[in-house]
Amino acid sequence: MNESPKGQSIPPVDPEDLKRTWEYDQTHSRVNSNGWQWLQDRRAVCSSGANVDTVWYRGDMIETLARHNHGKLLAPWKHGDELDDAVFRIAAIFPTFPAQLLTECRYKMPGDYLYRFDLNAFIQRLIDETGISHTWEPVRIRLEGARCYSMGAGYSQDPETEAKRRARELLWMIWERFDCHGLIPLYASTEVPENVAGLFADFLIDNIDLFHEVEASFRTVGHPTTELLVEVEKRAERWDAWSS
Repeated sequence: MNESPKGQSIPPVDPEDLKRTWEYDQTHSRVNSNGWQWLQDRRAVCSSGANVDTVWYRGDMIETLARHNHGKLLAPWKHGDELDDAVFRIAAIFPTFPAQLLTECRYKMPGDYLYRFDLNAFIQRLIDETGISHTWEPVRIRLEGARCYSMGAGYSQDPETEAKRRARELLWMIWERFDCHGLIPLYASTEVPENVAGLFADFLIDNIDLFHEVEASFRTVGHPTTELLVEVEKRAERWDAWSS
């Protein structure tokens, strides 16, 4: 997924483009359809000159609200598959968190935003603008305490092989997370991908003891401890390829 420019919020869009895109999604199933044609038709519902990617980003805001807590968060403004116009009007202009504060990677640390926007503030604005009362359980919008991450599906039935794969994938996520500190030159990831692979391999070699600990944790208890993850983070943050 592409990101909005760093340091900027997602630009406003035309509420009608949001509404038409939402209605398209409710009436056109992607299941058993031609994926490319489905996407082209979806793009076509937007007005001429619309930034379709931006419309989709803001459409995701509505989707997040609609499915949260089994639809209860947006329930007063949702009628079957239809939403009140106020939802589209607010979603079209609602402030989003700056892109550099949105950790789009799969590995999230305490303090990371879990969403692109403040769901609670959005609902409160809906209440203020429509006069419809609503009580809801406040949504946690930032990660607190623990770490969370999502991993790719396993490809091996062998526990040893799968533990090694998971350990490698997790260390990659953490190492990649700290690329923002300038450990990898920009050209390496855009023009010479083998350089990135080499640097990551060097990182694994330099920290093979941690790799084996993470591997063992997946094999024995199914996940690494927070203490182990913190240690991997520390080493990834201070690892310097050029002085190794």
